[in-house]
Amino acid sequence: MDSKGRNISSIRRRCGPVLLCLLLIAMAISRMPVVNRPVLAAGTPCINDGPTGGTYVAHVCFTTPADGAVLGTSPATISVAVSAASGTLPVISRVKFYFTITTSSSHSEILSDFASPYTMQLPTTRWVKGNYRLEATVEFADGYTTTTYALLMITLNNGVNV
Repeated sequence: MDSKGRNISSIRRRCGPVLLCLLLIAMAISRMPVVNRPVLAAGTPCINDGPTGGTYVAHVCFTTPADGAVLGTSPATISVAVSAASGTLPVISRVKFYFTITTSSSHSEILSDFASPYTMQLPTTRWVKGNYRLEATVEFADGYTTTTYALLMITLNNGVNV
């Protein structure tokens, strides 16, 4: 008997098999191989681009999310900042956002933002889980569009399967 009047041997008989099962499960899990998801190649979240022989170079940079981010089921905030790396930038007409699965060589535009701050909400559950490229270009009022894409590599871990 313990200090509360319980029969310890009866508790051991009832809980012993459960504790043994939990111990065996814990040991089995500790021996399971660790499955690593593939490491994505690093993106180029910031680029400098301007017209050839032009008077300016734009600095285009993703500010959120981080390169290599894993996004879940909540909408993700995507933000791009544009500033002058050199010279004076003309008026920004729009920032184009692209979202494409990494196995594709195309660029799938999903949104244009015409006013600063250049931000969008990405509804992550509209795409199948996997690895994606998030890209941005900038179109200026003088007609120039950046030819280099600011690039993030991200993973959707949202539970959406094919």
